[in-house]
Formats: sequence, structure tokens, C-alpha cells
Amino acid sequence: IFNETNVFVTFERKAKSIADHFVTTAKNYGGRSLVRTGSATDMGFLPDDSVDFIFTDPPFGANINYSEMNILWETWLGAFTDSTDEAIMNRSQGKGVEDYQELMQRSLEEANRVLRPNHWMVLVFMNSSEKVWTALHSAIVAAGFVIEKVNIFDKQHGTFKQFVSANTAGADLMIHCRKHSSGEGKKTSEEGPALSVLDFLKSQKDSIPVLPFLHVKRDAEVDYRTLYSRYIAEAMKDAGYVVGFSDFRGKAAEFFEGEK
Repeated sequence: IFNETNVFVTFERKAKSIADHFVTTAKNYGGRSLVRTGSATDMGFLPDDSVDFIFTDPPFGANINYSEMNILWETWLGAFTDSTDEAIMNRSQGKGVEDYQELMQRSLEEANRVLRPNHWMVLVFMNSSEKVWTALHSAIVAAGFVIEKVNIFDKQHGTFKQFVSANTAGADLMIHCRKHSSGEGKKTSEEGPALSVLDFLKSQKDSIPVLPFLHVKRDAEVDYRTLYSRYIAEAMKDAGYVVGFSDFRGKAAEFFEGEK
């Protein structure tokens, strides 16, 4: 699953793949691009209603401490990230779920401001905590977006955390948010009732995802991570409040045990 590799061999292979991509696809690209670093809480360099489409992959709550992970090469470069407005839950920065929600909302309000009316933002996200999902939903709605659709983005391979922790959630979700021209997206951030796990599981009885085991004599098991991604995708469109992955897994196991 994971093994030590020669860093120079890996770098050479990756560099060749990237170079090949540029050579074989360059003819498909036109115009110009601009890369800018900074905080999404302040995009004053962009005028109102000027962006056609936003694709964003924000920090997943406390899952990865990006600014701290960059400390080694930032030391080499002699330039350090200003983490003041980093949207993250981090004890050393003194940021809890309320701070995370506020920073996400400020960033999404800026995204809403610069996006053209009736245009789209796709936000990629996954977390195992009900508090983080509630904070995200509240931030999206309070920023003026309407969640129109949610897709599951299955990258077909697990992360290290998924291999070492049974309570780490699975496939990311792609949350399609639209900025309406009429202002109908300006709602309060109150959440509706939670989607019942039992009702959801009953609706999935004929399409339960399973994990097969290759090369070993072991029965296939329920893929709780994929099932949880489906549950969140269904709940995010309306409720905004969900149960965490650990609770979901426990309730689902009881449900399947009772079905035997």
C-alpha cells in the first residue's frame, strides 16, 4: 500500500509526466492565466460579478494543517505563510469550529461577490465530524449560495488516514452551489432536521456498496465510507445537519445486523 521510494527517481518520473502533459496538450489551451497567492477572505483585486466559474477545494476542518506542513520548505525559501486568515481548526492557532465557520463564510461571501449572477461554484469537501458539516453548510447558505446538487468524487484509492483509522470518512463530495440573480440565496443559516439514518439506509437497501477482498478467503463487507458519502450528499441539499461518520457507521451496522 505504502512503501519507501527513491525521491530522485520519483521526482524524475513525475517531471516527465508533467512535461509530457504540457507537450501533448499545449495546443488545446489559449489566452493567458494568472496565479495569485493570498487569502480568499479578501479578493478586492477582483470586481463584483466578474468571474464565470469558481472551483474551490478548501481545508477540511482540522484534517490537514497546511501552513504547519509547509514549514520545512518555507524555511528553505525564507518566506512564511501568514496563517491569520487560514480557514482551519487548529489548537496552536486558537481556532475552533466557530472560527472555522466564520473564516469559511468570509471566503464564500467574497466568492459570491465576484461570481456572476446565475453562475456556479463547485466546492470539494469531506469530513467525518457533524460539527464541521454543519459549519460548512451554514457558511455556504449565509454567504448567499443555494446548493443545487451534490456529486460523489471517488478517486479510487484510499488515503493513509483511511487505512489506519476505521472512523475516517471516504470519498469527497462535489457541492454545486449557484449564485441566484434574484437574491433568493440570501437565507438564514438555520439548519433543518437531520436526515434520518434509518430512513436513508432503507432507501439504499437495493444498492448497498460493498468492499470485495481479493486473493483472500473473506466475505465482502459493507463499504460504510461510500455509504456515508451518499448520506451526506442527500442531506446537504436540504438539512445541513448530519450525524458524524462514527455514529453513522454504528447505526448502519445495527441496521444490517437486524436485517440478517
